[in-house]
Amino acid sequence: MNNEQTVKKPDTPYRKTFVLKQQTPMIHFQHAESGVVIRASEFKPKLDKFLLKKLKGDLSGKEKWFLKQADGNQEIKAFNYKVRIFATGEPERSDTIERDIKKYCIRSKNSMDRDKVRKLLKEVDARYSGKTINSMYFGNMVNARVKNYPEEVKKAYKETIFYRDDIYVEIQCFVRELLVYIDANISEFLLVTNFGTRQSKGFGCFSLKNDKNPIRILQENQYNFIYGEITQSTGQDKAHKDVALEVAAGIYAVMKGGINRSKGRDGTYDKRKYIKGYIQRQYLDEIKKNDIGSDKAFMKKDILPSSLREIEKNSDNFEKYTEFEYVRAILGIPESIEFKDPDQKRNGTVEIKGDNIERFQSAIQIVISGKYVILIMKDSYKAILGKEFVFSTEIGNGTIKVPSEFNPEKFLSGFVKYYNREKWKLKHLNYQEASKIELRMEREGKK
Repeated sequence: MNNEQTVKKPDTPYRKTFVLKQQTPMIHFQHAESGVVIRASEFKPKLDKFLLKKLKGDLSGKEKWFLKQADGNQEIKAFNYKVRIFATGEPERSDTIERDIKKYCIRSKNSMDRDKVRKLLKEVDARYSGKTINSMYFGNMVNARVKNYPEEVKKAYKETIFYRDDIYVEIQCFVRELLVYIDANISEFLLVTNFGTRQSKGFGCFSLKNDKNPIRILQENQYNFIYGEITQSTGQDKAHKDVALEVAAGIYAVMKGGINRSKGRDGTYDKRKYIKGYIQRQYLDEIKKNDIGSDKAFMKKDILPSSLREIEKNSDNFEKYTEFEYVRAILGIPESIEFKDPDQKRNGTVEIKGDNIERFQSAIQIVISGKYVILIMKDSYKAILGKEFVFSTEIGNGTIKVPSEFNPEKFLSGFVKYYNREKWKLKHLNYQEASKIELRMEREGKK
């Protein structure tokens, strides 16, 4: 970029530049390019959609606010302004491409000397410990046994970018009332909107520099959310952004899938290393649906191999359920779920297909803003209420339905109580920082 492109212009009645602070790394498909930052082609459509929803259909007298569509389609609403985004300084990059290629080379050259391989791999991990992508992102997966592995990694991998220096969003708008409206609402927009890949999991968070309390912004605009405050980190070798993402990962694991590392190699059971996923069973119990099974129980009863069902029967007692609900769909629908198949002595796959819905992003939006880790419940879950999904394996299939009703307030309030009761176990499950977080409801002081 030349100097003209990276110079902040003075504000005028028709142009305003907003100064942004990056909160968490952004997973960017153009990570290697110079000057890479939020794309204006992603920023403007998201801001347009946010502003349109904010107006709640009140478009009277605002005809000049919108661009006229070349094809005459009045359903598409694009606001009449231009966006230019640029950053100062250079971004920090995760460098997982370089790390994993080095690991591949070490394994290839020293395949006969396991001790040497372990030692060298530890050295590589230590060198890149502060640069790797948080485990909430699992997209960089290329099998090391594929041909042309280094080339495949370079082609398929994504990296994160993170700017410590300021990022500028320049908005030029010749409709003064519209620019004033954007100025009044951009703080809220940035707080509830992430950018890049894995947006719902806390990557790509930005805020206005020196912004006011994010909790108050969400309260004033009546969002359903819960939050925790990171007061002090003991991870001296980790930056705040990395600690915050680890805390978010721990909270979300308890909310959706749970964590089970309770069975040791010697067959012993450690209750400190098991936390049941809240939405899989606990939520159903708390809303008095004790006789309805979750999707996990549904799979064990009707979908998984008979030998696996026998193993699980005594521990889960899943045969007591006559009805099942796919409540976990509220937190996202994957294309498939893997399981260990004792019959075949390999992993099996449960494929999930729905009526015109192949994948569904979680209704929970994870936001990192300053010292706060925030989980916002969006209303997108309404789109799948009552929908049916087919779970299938090689041995058969079955249909399970998403509940026709869902109460976000009950879900969030119940989860806060459950998390605060179970969080002590997280220190035994590699989530040290998350075990220290006290979750709160959206109203300050309400737990």
